[in-house]
Amino acid sequence: MKKLITGVLLSLFAMVAAYNVAAAPSDQFLAQKHMAKGLKCTSCHGSADNPQIEADRCLKCHGGWEGLAKKTYKQSIYEGGPGLYLDDANPHDNHLGKLSCDNCHKGHSESKEQDSVCYKCHTFGWKIP
Repeated sequence: MKKLITGVLLSLFAMVAAYNVAAAPSDQFLAQKHMAKGLKCTSCHGSADNPQIEADRCLKCHGGWEGLAKKTYKQSIYEGGPGLYLDDANPHDNHLGKLSCDNCHKGHSESKEQDSVCYKCHTFGWKIP
């Protein structure tokens, strides 16, 4: 009987955990989204006392520069407002080269286009995760 109860409880726990990961709100910060997928702080930071994240850590999971460029090719561009508009602008294949991910992506706060490196000269209307 103990085994049956334990089995039922473990099954319920697994279902709740799976639901919470699948139902993670889209407005979470990147760190929360990564943790919901089972990653730990050290998965991105390397060690608990390291505030920096190197691009190599991101690229291992996100398909390298080429994979990222393919995923973000032909993003929708901003309609209206100041700035330069390019149909084929790609944040991961651009004239600035291979930048550190945290130039645009913020792990523990909201990532906003106006805080990105590109926004200094361009307005694309990208939603940055």
